[in-house]
Amino acid sequence: AKAGILINGSALYGYNYIKKTETTPAHYKINQDEARIVRIIYNWVGIDGISLREVIKKLYDLHIPPRKGKSEFWTKGPIVRMLQNEVYAKGIIYYNKSQAVVAKNPIKKDKYKKIKRTSRKLRPKEEWIAYKVPTIIPDDGLFEKIQEILKMNQKYAKKNKKYNYLLSGKTWCECGNRRVGDGYSKGGNHYYRCAERIYKFPLETQCKSQGINAIALDILFWKELAKFLTNPNLIRKQAEEWLKSHVVSSKNNYEQKRLEESINKIVEEEKRYGRAYGEKLLKFEQFQELIKDAEKRMASLQAQLKELKSQTEQNKIEGFSLDELITEAIKVIRTFDFNNKIQLIRDIIDKVIIRAGREIEVFGHIPISAVNMAYEAIDRNCRFTKCG
Repeated sequence: AKAGILINGSALYGYNYIKKTETTPAHYKINQDEARIVRIIYNWVGIDGISLREVIKKLYDLHIPPRKGKSEFWTKGPIVRMLQNEVYAKGIIYYNKSQAVVAKNPIKKDKYKKIKRTSRKLRPKEEWIAYKVPTIIPDDGLFEKIQEILKMNQKYAKKNKKYNYLLSGKTWCECGNRRVGDGYSKGGNHYYRCAERIYKFPLETQCKSQGINAIALDILFWKELAKFLTNPNLIRKQAEEWLKSHVVSSKNNYEQKRLEESINKIVEEEKRYGRAYGEKLLKFEQFQELIKDAEKRMASLQAQLKELKSQTEQNKIEGFSLDELITEAIKVIRTFDFNNKIQLIRDIIDKVIIRAGREIEVFGHIPISAVNMAYEAIDRNCRFTKCG
């Protein structure tokens, strides 16, 4: 590895392992069909903002099976590992990342073990050995954005809570610590309290800020936020920027061209099989198996092409009335349920600082480029406005 030799034979999804020859060492080469799937999954999660569950469903609908296993279904684990693997964007594989060590708390302490070092410890990064491979995802911030999305998914995973705090994960105390939800079962009240008492327990806390009633704050906060977001002048400004940016991208055209070329190659492939069978170079069973495989690949590519064309049609803006958009946006915001409210707050609110004297300071951003109806940013090249 130190000499720059590839020592791992199994390639990541999106790559092929090319064995060494007399003239060239072993290396990774991009598998164009799989690489296209990797880019599609990254765009679905990072740009379209769809859930991992929806990604699995889309892959099945498009007849895209995983590389390994007999199942046609993808599972959550491989998709998460794909989205977390920086090799796709950075193009660097690291060796010597960890070392074997003796486990501090082994599961079976009294049992004899021939191998003592059963646990692993991460080495310092300066000891890692880097190996360069071609990148599949452009290093333009999409990878970092997806890591934030995955962190948010984990942070806001559904939990068994007695009260749904609208500003969960967004509230901070003036002392610099987070504020967390704290319920009072007897009185039925709920508060946002400084978390220093949790961090320093059992030591005495220095922050003397009192808790603030969560129910009252949630109602007041949404009232003011809805008033701000339904301002016709603000919506008009957002809409004008959105209409300018929401056009058919050259990336879609490039992907569509690649899909059409792949389909044409399969058509030519089927013709070659037909000629070979006609000249009795192939047995009927061989011909049947080859055609079946080609048809399966054709169906997958055609489904992907149909999906891409559908997205392209949705991106075309013709004869759109700004007044209609403003009216519809105000109508939608005013009819939000709790799930819509909390999703919107997670997307545009960065921090809510609760200060002494019940003063509330709000920091947020509005993605001007494009927001879809699920309230997830579509365009990762967003410009932000700060509001307080």
